[in-house]
Amino acid sequence: MTESQILKNKDTEVLDSLSTALDFLKDIMTDDVAENIASSLAGIMTIGKELSDDKINSEIISILRKSNEISDILSFYSELREEGILEILKGFMYGAKSLKDMLNDEAIEKLGNYISITLESLPKIDQFLSMTFDEVPMAFMKALNSEKLKEEIKGKERVTNKDLIAMFNDPATKKGLLIFLLAMREMGKSI
Repeated sequence: MTESQILKNKDTEVLDSLSTALDFLKDIMTDDVAENIASSLAGIMTIGKELSDDKINSEIISILRKSNEISDILSFYSELREEGILEILKGFMYGAKSLKDMLNDEAIEKLGNYISITLESLPKIDQFLSMTFDEVPMAFMKALNSEKLKEEIKGKERVTNKDLIAMFNDPATKKGLLIFLLAMREMGKSI
């Protein structure tokens, strides 16, 4: 066989292989496959067109350069979700949004009024608290709430005049009675 015949045979083999490949492609090429290929090619072309924009290209490069930080953020997010903290944060955000929604002009005005009244009352409240937590009133309140007093009251079913007179011999009773009488005198002067 001559060289030209060998080339013709090889060309024929190549053409036969190409024909077989084209027949195979024609057999597998359905409308769905053609649509999928066309859609994929259109998507690739759209991405390619967008990537040709210098601004988008530089932004993508910037994102790729920050891949370690993005990975850390995603790991942190996953950890928050796994620990249940993410749900708690969502609850707080929902509460804050609800509070923001409730705070209309009327609610803010009422809240301002309450704060104003509270601030105006602070000196009187401070005066009341300082009197209440003074030594004598505190001793009186502690005495009324003492366990010993509660036990003695429960233990006495019937109190006689003799019991009352016997209490006047107790020094603590005398001191308490004196304080009570002095307080009554001061109250009488102020009325």
